[in-house]
Amino acid sequence: MPANAPMHQEQRQYSSQPILRRNGYATDVVGVRSKDTGEIFTTNFNVRFTGRSGKFEARGDTVDVLLDDRVRFTMEIGDGGKAQFPSGKLAPDPEVLGNVTSLLDELGPHKLKFEHRYTANGEYRLNYVEALFWLWDSSDSIVVSDIDGTITRSDVGGMINGVLGARMGWKKGHAHPGVCFLYNHLIDETNAHIMYLTARPLNLINDTRSYIYELEQPVSSSSMTMRQLPPGPIITDTTNLTSSFRREVVDRSSHVFKTEMLSQLRDCFTNAGRDIRRYPVFLATFGNKDTDAVAYRAVGAPPVTIFIIGTDSRVQVADEFRERWTNYSDPRLVKVIMERIDLIKSGRLPDPNLPID
Repeated sequence: MPANAPMHQEQRQYSSQPILRRNGYATDVVGVRSKDTGEIFTTNFNVRFTGRSGKFEARGDTVDVLLDDRVRFTMEIGDGGKAQFPSGKLAPDPEVLGNVTSLLDELGPHKLKFEHRYTANGEYRLNYVEALFWLWDSSDSIVVSDIDGTITRSDVGGMINGVLGARMGWKKGHAHPGVCFLYNHLIDETNAHIMYLTARPLNLINDTRSYIYELEQPVSSSSMTMRQLPPGPIITDTTNLTSSFRREVVDRSSHVFKTEMLSQLRDCFTNAGRDIRRYPVFLATFGNKDTDAVAYRAVGAPPVTIFIIGTDSRVQVADEFRERWTNYSDPRLVKVIMERIDLIKSGRLPDPNLPID
């Protein structure tokens, strides 16, 4: 152990079992694997410990990062309980992931856990934070969805209803009709992945996961069969509730965070060898505000598949005002999306002036 290591973490071997406590928050992480080299490039590891692990005394302490319940590498606690890599970065250098590459054979979600071990009052304690690590291939394509106002019916109302609903066991929530049907249809038909991107603050990540995981809707108005949203990484803002609310509602600048996050993901694909000019990463994107469209355009999402939904559940293409579809399950909307996605996947961007019916 280095001479300057914090005293309360100096002894790393203990004879007793630790007192376990879930203390903190972390967004999911996406890793993109190169087909040519096998290297993995990741988005930022955004994790913040609370409680004793978030105090000043914990700065510099080691955080064990476990993938599928095995320690793969380490981070350290910085200011405000935020973990970072020894380099000071939030994403690991490729060589850090070198010993992980050969161990992650399967694409898809993997358990991700951050552990901080320390002693307090003579007791051995372990604070932990959990998330998911999603491993994708460099040839995969992505559907992106905002949450509040896009899955939920309104921004603030959706956040409140979603959080309270998750805590009180509500499963249907405050959602636009047909969203579960459409997103599942897109993923099933295109073999794409979905990412949920929201300006909610980091400390609401667990409630947000519960809402996304538990939301269910009838397959159709005449069916009793229920469908949930397709699984995918959930990424929140990394600020606190006050800052997030101000950015989303007062400053209306949530597109800044969303652009940064989507740029990270796009760059992972670029670094993994994908020609994103010919084969865009983002097949279709969904939001409820002009600022969502700003973020999607900024990262190269095809304008013809940037969709905006209103509070009345009617959907339109962000840059086209000649048509609005009734809701997410409108057959005409589904037809248009699939036709345009087929062109995008073939390396041809569709002409926005083509007829849409």
